[in-house]
Amino acid sequence: MLFGWFLKSGYKALSVAILSQFTFVLGCVASNADSAHATQAPTACPTAACWHVEVAAISGGYACKVNGKAGPPSFRVYDIGRPGVPKLTSAEESMIRKISSFVNPRSMRFAFLDNVSEHHRFILFAIPFSKLCDSTFPPAIVLNGACNEYYSAVNLPVEKMSSTTAAMGCVNPPRPWVHGDQGTGTNTWSTQIPY
Repeated sequence: MLFGWFLKSGYKALSVAILSQFTFVLGCVASNADSAHATQAPTACPTAACWHVEVAAISGGYACKVNGKAGPPSFRVYDIGRPGVPKLTSAEESMIRKISSFVNPRSMRFAFLDNVSEHHRFILFAIPFSKLCDSTFPPAIVLNGACNEYYSAVNLPVEKMSSTTAAMGCVNPPRPWVHGDQGTGTNTWSTQIPY
């Protein structure tokens, strides 16, 4: 999927290099297919195909750094109470316990989003750690948000890394932990989030 963009847009992949266990770089160059000597000058990349993405350990959690700028850190629910992990309110802890009955807590994470409209908003989402900063992985369902709300830890501009996105309609299954949820999906939550 990612390399399909290169082929369609006339870009060629210059390198995909694993720099460390949690860092990867995607680079691209422009090419001129009409000339005998292809020009290979670095260009500004208009999509995620050329982002430099890293997972950065921050206190007791992890944040995604895109082109050197870190988004908000997220924390495993299993790490609550450990050094560096923010102390949660009793309402936030109660929400985690309630959702853990339906969604595997091993992949559940929480974050606090700070942006213009949401100051220090607590969100819960489930995602495998290996996909936390993967821009090709679908955004995670916000488990304690609106029925059509999603979160991705990798977005540009960096300001978007502290916000959620709404989808058209409530296509996920109804959430039993939200009274009167409007979800229309027919999957169970254990199959909707299998990790």
